Amino acid sequence: MINATAPHLGDNERTYRTNGAWPDQVADPVATLASQDPDRPALVGRQERFDYGGLERAIGEFASVLLTKGVRAGEAVVLTAANECRSVIAFHAVRRIGSVCVLVSDHAGPAETALALERTEARLAIGPARLLGQLSDRHPSVEWLSCEERMAEDSEPFMGNHSAPNSPAVVVFTSGSTSLPKGVVHSTNTLRVAARNYIEAAGLASSDVFLLISPLSSVTGVLQALFMAPMLGACAVLEDQWGDAQTFDLLVAEQATFYGGPDVVLRRLLDEAARRGVTSVPLRAVSVGGALLDKVLLRRAEATYGIFVMRAYGSSEAPFSTTTPHTAGLEDRLDLDGRPNTGVEVRIGSQADESECLIRGPHLFLGYLDPSDNDGAFESDWFRTGDIGVLHGEQLKIVGRLKEIVIRNGIKLSIHAVEEAALGLSFVKDAAAFGRPDEETGEHLVLALRPTEGVSLNLETVVDALLERGITKRQLPEELIIWDEPFPKTVTEKLNRAALAEQSMGRRRQFASRLES
Repeated sequence: MINATAPHLGDNERTYRTNGAWPDQVADPVATLASQDPDRPALVGRQERFDYGGLERAIGEFASVLLTKGVRAGEAVVLTAANECRSVIAFHAVRRIGSVCVLVSDHAGPAETALALERTEARLAIGPARLLGQLSDRHPSVEWLSCEERMAEDSEPFMGNHSAPNSPAVVVFTSGSTSLPKGVVHSTNTLRVAARNYIEAAGLASSDVFLLISPLSSVTGVLQALFMAPMLGACAVLEDQWGDAQTFDLLVAEQATFYGGPDVVLRRLLDEAARRGVTSVPLRAVSVGGALLDKVLLRRAEATYGIFVMRAYGSSEAPFSTTTPHTAGLEDRLDLDGRPNTGVEVRIGSQADESECLIRGPHLFLGYLDPSDNDGAFESDWFRTGDIGVLHGEQLKIVGRLKEIVIRNGIKLSIHAVEEAALGLSFVKDAAAFGRPDEETGEHLVLALRPTEGVSLNLETVVDALLERGITKRQLPEELIIWDEPFPKTVTEKLNRAALAEQSMGRRRQFASRLES
């Protein structure tokens, strides 16, 4: 049983129930649509597609399989999820019988899967048929069930719904880019609130078609494919075999109108359109977020393709917290992270740091899977995001991470500021920075660069160029690493700084004079 301690709720739970944010009974949108409009397209994958009637039947059949395995309400079931229809069906089936769905990416390593199994004490796990052999060999302590398992001929589909909307329902894991992943526990209602806000802010409708490229196991995947699409009666298109050409073909074939996720994916899609000489794409809106958005790309998306760009801010713990309003000009939408969504509150300043962004609201997670992770994560009923934020009137701007700073001689240096300046250099293809322990200064700044083809870099040239771009002397890197291949990423396409630092050892590097010895 998973019992999130929800240390931040206090009297807020009563408020959320009273004001209707957290109803005690929630109708299942897939079941509702199956009875009202069963032929409406619901789900498209590379191998299968379902209308809402067919999706409802498949969920009921898989729920029946789970019940024959003795799975109980409140019990944790680990789902190794792929961006495939059968993973969506398994998710809904686990929730129908009232169990907690613990999501792990099908690209997760053995250690991440083992972490999920151990922390939840799951006795049953589900995975794609193609991976079942290796999963059961690596993790023999649990029973593994294929997503494609069919119910016995003498069984009946389970058509009930045992889920409790305010109890633990879904666990997603943080990216683990700087530490071990944390299990983030949500209820149906916390995710419903985030999904509703997402729908309202983006102006989405039942006619929209979502292109999901982010992992189904991420909070982005959960919101878009598992909550927003059925809440709207929209169709979700799942991409599990990324390739510039074939993913663009899928986008066009399914006439996808909305994409939410990393801007790098949008860039690759629009680059493919440009290679083909295509000047019109089905996408009408995109939602992107992050400290280092490609503003040139996003201006191009609006100017050339007429795609409305919406900026959003959130995390696994506090999904979709702020959004730039429709009325904002493009430059504000590219520079600011937006206003708090319905029911969300934002505050700048914690007891630990006057610049830290804090969030509260009915979309906030219940707590971490490991109760010890809650220590220091909250200040009263506010969640400490760990992000550095500034308020411009009602609009929030995130300028970096508290952990993504280098403290040199007691002075905080923003990693993102240096990265952004480096990315603006004509001879740089990609840039990433991190801190290295330093006996003399506490830490020094390391800058890893991928130079453009044919360019030979040295630290002196890079330093001079950064100074010209406005970086102060105290912010300058004192160690330069030349990187030849793409930087390491997490499964959600975020830069993995822990892996970056680890993999930097042994590469070509140059040091400032004080470090040479």
